[in-house]
Amino acid sequence: MVYSENYSEAASFFRIYVFIYFLYMFLRGVILRATNRTKLIFIIYLANLPVTAICGFLLIKNLGVMGAVYTALIGNSLPILMSVFLEKQIMKLSFGNWIEWNSLLNIMFCSLLPVFILLFFKQLNTSKINILFISTLVYFPLVILIEYQLNVFMFKNEFKRFKSELIKWI
Repeated sequence: MVYSENYSEAASFFRIYVFIYFLYMFLRGVILRATNRTKLIFIIYLANLPVTAICGFLLIKNLGVMGAVYTALIGNSLPILMSVFLEKQIMKLSFGNWIEWNSLLNIMFCSLLPVFILLFFKQLNTSKINILFISTLVYFPLVILIEYQLNVFMFKNEFKRFKSELIKWI
């Protein structure tokens, strides 16, 4: 372990903050930059500054460290939401057409279905690394199988080619 037990309380806050950065990586004004509207990105962040400062002052004063986490969540989420709204308008898309909702829901369903099996493995009296290893060996093949059967597996052609090569090899 890199850090001592003094930092263990911060782990839950760090998880929340990592989640923010997954959103931040994928939804950070890509279309605005691609259409050379970087001035809008600057305006979005400039408008977000007082909101984040006020939220930070109030939340940290009242909630302490958790207030700082909420402030970070608000401070990073608002610009993302504003960028998405502007990008949607630039592309002239309705929110319903912007994302393939059926595919997204199917993929979410495929990913959540095997979770029940993982919960079973969690009940086993074994080390965490063994549970992680067993869960990985079970979860990912199950997700791929379910996605393949529901026709939402994104590498279906590659999978077919791999399958035919494997059959030739055997």
